[in-house]
Amino acid sequence: MKKKLLPMLLLVVIVFNFICTSPVYAEPDDLPSGIPESNGEGTLTEDQVDGAMNGEPASNGSQPSLGSTLLGTIFQVIALMLNSFPMTIQAFTTQLAKNPTDEENPLKAAMNFVMDLGDLSTYFTIERTVFNEVALFNIDIFNQDDTYTIGTGDSETTIQQVSTIKDLKLSTAKWFYTCRLLAMMINLVVLIYIGIRMALSTIASEEARYKKMLMSWLESMIVLFLLHYIMAIVIQLGNIAMNILYNLREGMTVEGFETIIMKKIYSAIAEQSGMQVFLYSVFFWFLTFIHVKFFLTYLKRVLSVMFLTIIAPLITITYPIDKLGDNKAQAFENWLKEYLINIAIQPIHAAIYLVFVFTAGEIAETAPFVAMIFLLSLGTIEKIVRNIFKIDSVSVQNFDEELKKGKKGK
Repeated sequence: MKKKLLPMLLLVVIVFNFICTSPVYAEPDDLPSGIPESNGEGTLTEDQVDGAMNGEPASNGSQPSLGSTLLGTIFQVIALMLNSFPMTIQAFTTQLAKNPTDEENPLKAAMNFVMDLGDLSTYFTIERTVFNEVALFNIDIFNQDDTYTIGTGDSETTIQQVSTIKDLKLSTAKWFYTCRLLAMMINLVVLIYIGIRMALSTIASEEARYKKMLMSWLESMIVLFLLHYIMAIVIQLGNIAMNILYNLREGMTVEGFETIIMKKIYSAIAEQSGMQVFLYSVFFWFLTFIHVKFFLTYLKRVLSVMFLTIIAPLITITYPIDKLGDNKAQAFENWLKEYLINIAIQPIHAAIYLVFVFTAGEIAETAPFVAMIFLLSLGTIEKIVRNIFKIDSVSVQNFDEELKKGKKGK
């Protein structure tokens, strides 16, 4: 399926360029004013020149047939009817991702929402998401204030936090503290067990084994008391990277990439007719699909970071057992990799957006569909990074493959 996707996209681009583009011809300098520039075939006939000299209206070439006009009208009506669904989805995601303002009452918020529908700069975009401008997706669990800042110096921007994300951060901190106390009690039981087994051991190999387990237990306690420092350092490094990328973006005096695309699509749907409305509507549906995909991706990222924070103390319980086998703490290593990738994926997306997407503003003006392919490619970055760090997600398909291998081995 993935191998067939690129040829299909190229085919759609070729069809779009063939249908929606119009030929441009150079205006002859040696002809008097009023003479038509073209007869639809790139050349001027003697009848057209004589007609223009005599003041007769010039023909603009062949007229579309009744069948093609009717087909275009049918596709236009279908497209306009279906456009209500992506418009509703965009309004919904925009409302969810909208940053709150100080002292905003419900009535004023509703009025602002209706007014914002006419301003494309307020819409939910991948750009605002990856550059940490959407308060709903802020994962700095150590910042439970009413606001947070992005950027430094003249580019510094203060953003009001959403009450939902503040409550989620506070709940995460409480559960982290609870799990930390639980892990300390369980580790204390593990220490008593190790001490008893060392006292009862009479074989030198067993004594050495439990001494090694005792050292691993000591390491697990050190990790337990350093976990919140590790998470704070990782999040702070992510914030520093985001501030640098945000300052670089603010230094560019270009209009938002996705705003250009949306203006192009909306103006074409409002001004064009026939098949062009249908094709631009397809681009509109595709853009909405990309936005929903990234909205869900970053919502999942927020929940993943909160969940990894809560279970962080519990991974130290298995630390001595993991170290005893192959001298590796698999649970802690997997947790740390997953936590790092969830924090780092936003700066990575922002860097890719800055390098490849922001520099493609002209493409967005002339070929919006090609520009949206740049946006879609951002979603593959997470998979690439996961493959680099060898972070494989558990799935039913992988489980079935392992089960089949086990049956074949038997």
